[in-house]
Amino acid sequence: MNNKQTGKLGEDMACDYLTQLGYDVIERNFQKRSGEIDIIAWDNKEEEFVFVEVKHRKTDIVGRPEEAVTSSKIKKIISTAYQWLEERDIDDPWRIDIISITNNDIKHFTNISQEMDDILS
Repeated sequence: MNNKQTGKLGEDMACDYLTQLGYDVIERNFQKRSGEIDIIAWDNKEEEFVFVEVKHRKTDIVGRPEEAVTSSKIKKIISTAYQWLEERDIDDPWRIDIISITNNDIKHFTNISQEMDDILS
């Protein structure tokens, strides 16, 4: 399985996981010049949009998948999220989550806002 196939499998697993949690998956692989958002979902419980970065690795031998989400990547997600919201004239609350998958082990990091605050300050 190549990296592209591994990535798609990870996104499929993440969508299934989010759906089981009661999220509505709205869009996948939203792309702009500023970057790409893997999954855009609506969290029915918190009533907010969620921009999800998915990292999937076969093993964690080179590190945990979530460690690959750099400050640069988060800045790109923020910029792209703003574009998505603006295009749809949406001002509802939103957040960024990370879903990390190694083999079939899924970890969900919700609302990485503290990291965003540190990056943007």
